[in-house]
Amino acid sequence: MYPKTSASLATVDLGWSPLLEAARKVYFEPTEEAEEVLAAVAIAVVVALLTHFFLDAVKQKFKPRLPRSRSKRAYRAELAKLSRMSERWQRNLKVR
Repeated sequence: MYPKTSASLATVDLGWSPLLEAARKVYFEPTEEAEEVLAAVAIAVVVALLTHFFLDAVKQKFKPRLPRSRSKRAYRAELAKLSRMSERWQRNLKVR
């Protein structure tokens, strides 16, 4: 199963020890450098979220609209019209 405490996490060798050590230093021994890094990360996250939502809104605004689906009645009317045109063209060809 998974380890229960952070102490046991530090003993598990998953290649995370440098990351866990950095997290421990930031959490227990905050320095100016760590605070600057956290502030930069927070700003980057906010900018990424705003950019994502802005681009999504722009995409929705300029999304091409699909034509409405036709009803069966409109579809049959279009087929009948094409059929009549075809018959007319065939008659015109026979006359010539």
